[in-house]
Amino acid sequence: MTDAPLIRSRPPDMMHRLPATAASRLGLLCQLRDDADALLAGVNERLADARLEKANADGALRALTEADEAGLLTRQNEAGALNRLGQRQRVEVSRDEARVEMAKSRAARAAETVNMILARQSVLGERRQAFASLVDHIERWVMEQTGELQPADTAAPKLRRGENVVNAIERTRAALRDLHDQRLSVVQAPLPNDEAKRRLRQRVLTLGDSVPGPNINALLSGGLEMLQWPSRPLSIVTVMPSDGEPVTGRGTARQIDVTAVLAALVPDALISWLESSLPDDRGALTDEQRIALLGEIEARILDTERAEANLLFAALEAGADVLPRSDAAPAAVLGVMA
Repeated sequence: MTDAPLIRSRPPDMMHRLPATAASRLGLLCQLRDDADALLAGVNERLADARLEKANADGALRALTEADEAGLLTRQNEAGALNRLGQRQRVEVSRDEARVEMAKSRAARAAETVNMILARQSVLGERRQAFASLVDHIERWVMEQTGELQPADTAAPKLRRGENVVNAIERTRAALRDLHDQRLSVVQAPLPNDEAKRRLRQRVLTLGDSVPGPNINALLSGGLEMLQWPSRPLSIVTVMPSDGEPVTGRGTARQIDVTAVLAALVPDALISWLESSLPDDRGALTDEQRIALLGEIEARILDTERAEANLLFAALEAGADVLPRSDAAPAAVLGVMA
């Protein structure tokens, strides 16, 4: 027996902040989540019963097997034929095959039932998780927004020739994956080498200028060991063995900042070494180009997500067995302005 489905509540002002279509969409998602909860609870009860039957069937089969091995399932038949001396022969009859086969069949049926219910449980669990995750994602997003949300212009879902709504959803999601790949490529595109070199030089020179000069008077009076090199903090974790749990100690120290030393003493050599590691700048983008391209791709992603949401709700309202993406953009799912 499992616990009853969790009844969720949302802030009382959640729904009235949404346009009618958005509230209807959120309500449908909540209903589908709760339906999946209820179905999953019923399946869990059936699974508990099926597992009990399987345990009983396995136990009965095991008992018969042990009895068979002990010779308790064989019997002697006194009605054998007469031998040459006119005596009845004792004819040994084989073990009780019927009882053993029935027990095996029962155990096999019980195992098959358990496996079928487990498969159903997995499907319903995935469905419940998909709707619950999306609803939670949307509700958190709505609570972060200020004021009432405004409806966005949404076009009716369009299907291509010979395409059903589920196929259209898959096609749209493939387009979304392609757009996210494009976005990642733009984010990871290198800077043009000229710009990269300029930034490297600027940072090395800035770091070198931040290093204070040596205290000459201290050096003259105390020797070279008085020279203070630039340093940076270092976290130290020490684990000491003990009779019980190991004792962990934490502290801080300072270590020489080698990069700062090189930037102060030999900046040109350091810059030349760093420049030699610059990658090929094919496909390079300036900051301005990167920002512009990302803006275009983000807009196309949102438009595509809106198209996916329209198709999704058309499918759900028609009773199609399709799951939402838990990371779908809430504005697109609700059909509101981002």
